Order: sequence, then structure tokens, then C-alpha cells
Amino acid sequence: MRIALVQCYSQNNFSYYFMTEHIRLFYAALCDLGCDVIFLNNQYDPSRFNIFFSSVSSEPDLIKDILTNKIDFAVYQPEILTSRGVNYRKEGDRIMSANGIGGLYQYLNFIANARIVLEIFPFNQRYLAEYKIKSILFPLGHHQTLENTPESNKDFDLCFFGLGSSYRKRIISELEEAGLNCEFVIKRHNFFRDNVLTRTKINLALPYNTNSMSHISPFRVYTGLYNG
Repeated sequence: MRIALVQCYSQNNFSYYFMTEHIRLFYAALCDLGCDVIFLNNQYDPSRFNIFFSSVSSEPDLIKDILTNKIDFAVYQPEILTSRGVNYRKEGDRIMSANGIGGLYQYLNFIANARIVLEIFPFNQRYLAEYKIKSILFPLGHHQTLENTPESNKDFDLCFFGLGSSYRKRIISELEEAGLNCEFVIKRHNFFRDNVLTRTKINLALPYNTNSMSHISPFRVYTGLYNG
């Protein structure tokens, strides 16, 4: 089977220049199955079955082109979906969400045209079903090519990687005040993040906050496991 793994990031996002772990995992697993797999950034291959990643960050013109040309595709869907928006969260008095290709309903319209949605969270499946969008629960797996050798000497007691929020910063601050050596990894390429994780005793998986984004991402869990 001929497959294109399509990453959708604008060039002002540092992730545009790297292949994320999600895609690396798909690439390794599909190659093991004997598939002909290529990796693309912000473009699709009409001669292949396309799997889109980070499509909420897609440019509107790309989405319009995909739908106009009736491209055969699937969507890997790790975003948090609620009636309030995509990745809706509150930070003090600020309300944030991923507007991406135009907001929640534009995003839902795009993934509704996919042959299948590969969904990470069971609660999102219930939401998608309300709009009659087909999805399968697709928990992330393991592939040995992503594993890194942990360092025997640990420089940090605890590490957290991801976006900063007042809740996360407060937890890290309290742990440091208790005498623990903590490292907060924000917006670093996965090579540097993984290097810190291999030198850390415990990888923390902290939710963004305790109300609007209180889930634990499986991405944080398996990335910690890959790095010992």
C-alpha cells in the first residue's frame, strides 16, 4: 500500500522543521508492514492514501484543495474537542483555543470528509458521534526505533515537557521548594527534550489545568517510557 504521512504546520512553528514522534511511530510501523511510505509537509500526494497529522494547524487553502479534489485520506486526531472549541482552555481571565483552519466547525467539516478518524481519546469519540463522524479509538503503540538509552547518571529528579501554564508552573515551583531538582522543557526540539528525559529520574505528566484541560496526554506517557 502506498501511503503519505502529511504533517501540517506553518513555517513559523518550529515543529515544521522536524518529524514528530507520532509520524515517526507511524512511519516505522507501516514500513515494517511492507507499505511504501513517504513523509510530506503541508502537501498531499493524490496517488497515495494520505494520513494527516496536526491538521487543525493547516492553512485554509490546503484544506479547501483537499476537499475540492476529493483526496482519499485519514486524520490522526489528538486534539481536545468540546462545544467551546478545539483545545479550549482557560488561563486566569484569558480564554484560548486552537483556531487553526477557522475554528471548531471548519475542523469538524474537514475530518468528517475523511475515510476514517484515528482518535486518541474515548471522550472525543462520543463528541464526534454527535456529528456522525466515523472514528476508531487508536491508542498509540510502541516501536523500538523510538527508544533512547537512559543515562546511568541522573542530573534531574523530575522533568516536565510541554506548554507552560500557571498550574504547571505552580506545581514545579512547589516541588523545587521541597528540595527536588526539576527541569521544565518548553519548546525544544525532541532531540534536546529526549536528552533531558534520559537524564531524569521521573518524567511528570501534568494536565494543563484542573478545569478546561484536565486530561493526561498519552503522548507524555509514552515519550517518557521511550527515554527510560
